[in-house]
Amino acid sequence: MNVETFEIEDWEKSSTGLILEENKDWLLVKNISAEYTLDGYSVYNKKFILQRINGPEERLIEKVLP
Repeated sequence: MNVETFEIEDWEKSSTGLILEENKDWLLVKNISAEYTLDGYSVYNKKFILQRINGPEERLIEKVLP
């Protein structure tokens, strides 16, 4: 299980999600909203992702999710 936070070009807030599928151009992510709740899906074009973070907070979420 891989949880990451994404900083997306021109977005004010970062987004955290569980990576479901990935290829060289795209990411399919199950969104994680507040309180470790999975909520909806997002598809990101990698060319607009400024930063991908898998730090201590994301690793904690990985442990909490089933």
